[in-house]
Amino acid sequence: MEACNDSKVRPLNDKVIAVAPERVTYDVEIKYYCTADNEQTAITAVEASGGALDMFNDWQQGKIGRDLNPDKLRSYCLAQNTGVLRMDIVSPVFTRLTERQLAKFSGVMTVTHEVTEE
Repeated sequence: MEACNDSKVRPLNDKVIAVAPERVTYDVEIKYYCTADNEQTAITAVEASGGALDMFNDWQQGKIGRDLNPDKLRSYCLAQNTGVLRMDIVSPVFTRLTERQLAKFSGVMTVTHEVTEE
């Protein structure tokens, strides 16, 4: 018994089957609002490489079974120092995923912003 429990010894009759997760694709369609004074800051913080949209997609696709959660996108966009005052999220919508599903960004992104008063 002890020989089979050794970390270097494994039974030869185990059968392991690995299956790729089912992909659940999502688009991103948002509109965010900022003031004229912080417009450039907001654009950079949300849309630039490594910005809120990239951080959301990396987080969302980073784990199998993670629910598709637009509130996480909202939190990245409204984080301190982004310059974003508020936002409307059309897509993605909250979707519960099973432990065999993985959210996958479709590549379709529609992002607009509007300058507004505080």
